[in-house]
Amino acid sequence: MKHLLAISIFFSTVSTAQVKQKVLSELTVHFTVSYTDTPRSQDLVPALMVVYVKGQLSRVDFSTPSYSQVTLHDAKKDSIIVLQNTGSTKLRRSYDSTGWEKLNTRYDSVRVELTKETRKILGYDCLKAVISLKNGTSYYAYYATGIVPSTREYELPFRMIPGLVLEYETVAEGSNRRIRYTAMKLNLVPVQASKFEVPKSGYRVL
Repeated sequence: MKHLLAISIFFSTVSTAQVKQKVLSELTVHFTVSYTDTPRSQDLVPALMVVYVKGQLSRVDFSTPSYSQVTLHDAKKDSIIVLQNTGSTKLRRSYDSTGWEKLNTRYDSVRVELTKETRKILGYDCLKAVISLKNGTSYYAYYATGIVPSTREYELPFRMIPGLVLEYETVAEGSNRRIRYTAMKLNLVPVQASKFEVPKSGYRVL
């Protein structure tokens, strides 16, 4: 899949060349989702996100009490499937890399600054990165320097960050609400292949 992002990385006296990394081809990360301001809609809380990686396959589950979304990426097939569930309404959308790029234009020309600020998350030593979007919005991510996932298709703004992102803050599209995602569990056991199967029925195809 061609790169969807044109990212410039600026090193703030940080060198990652000396860090020996382990590529993780099987992983599951559970994230809590919190808001840095008072939520305007209580039905958005609580929210959870789970990321699954298996080789060149990835899956992201995002769920609230009233809404859920599953995003399936297959890097080899250049395929992205989005499954959305709201009550009895179930929708399925399909994209290739070109369509996904058009849908995520906010991440064009992302600038990433790697800093020396550290934090320990789930026992992993993490460094802070500052991400700046072309619209002037900026936010942060903490990434484990010693490990990296085998595919980065599930995290568009972080694909050039040299490690596994375990905490980050983003800004909700269309508003100024800042949302924080923090890893609460990392599992390195093999992920079941069934997690990446696309439903053949039950969804309205758009």
